[in-house]
Amino acid sequence: MKREPYDLDDPKLNRIFRKAYQATLKEVERREKRKNVQDHIQAHVELFERELDGRDLSSSEQQAFVNAFKSKMKAAEKRRERRRESGKRLLAIGAGSVGALALLVFVLIVAVRRPFLPLAEVEARLQYYLEKVDDGYGDFSQKFYILLRRQDQRLGPAKTHRYQQDMYAELDENFREYLERLENGEVAYIDDARRWADYFPEREERKARKKMASNAIVGGVGENIGDAVNSILDGAKEIIDRTIDAIDKDE
Repeated sequence: MKREPYDLDDPKLNRIFRKAYQATLKEVERREKRKNVQDHIQAHVELFERELDGRDLSSSEQQAFVNAFKSKMKAAEKRRERRRESGKRLLAIGAGSVGALALLVFVLIVAVRRPFLPLAEVEARLQYYLEKVDDGYGDFSQKFYILLRRQDQRLGPAKTHRYQQDMYAELDENFREYLERLENGEVAYIDDARRWADYFPEREERKARKKMASNAIVGGVGENIGDAVNSILDGAKEIIDRTIDAIDKDE
């Protein structure tokens, strides 16, 4: 019969070594399981961060969500430790904690990306947002771009590009309407022009269009001032001509 590594001739020592051997192996297994749980948790954190990359969030907002997610995991880890101390099996507790986190990630993915939303409804919403922007409600462009980013893979490159072109045309048309007013000297529309400039998705273009609005004010006001000066000069010329005519008659 094969002897165990701790089998000794002395029965008492044999029991001591057996207990020590088994206790040590259990601690090794416990640490391995704990490391596996931590690896799973870190994997879910990275998945959560990738999901947030597709959201319309600033870096500070994104970091706040990540911190909140980590806090929730730490709370789950503390609950797992308390249960472990109460004598429950570590594997079941660890699996339960990871399962809860996985469920949370799944719920977040479903809430953010809505993978089960019918494609026909996705396109209906995109079209609705286009119509609202066409009616002058530019804020709907933000919802449009968020939904388009989430569903671009399902829509495919061709449809995604077409929707991008359609929204760009709507934004450009509304922006240029206010730009034309500014060029005509109607400076009260500067805020409207800058607001529509902010609806464009690219930061560089938003800056460029705001500069266009500012330049349009300068040009429009300058042209109006020039017209006013010319009008005054024309009026003065008429007065001078009449004065000269009167002097000639007296002579």
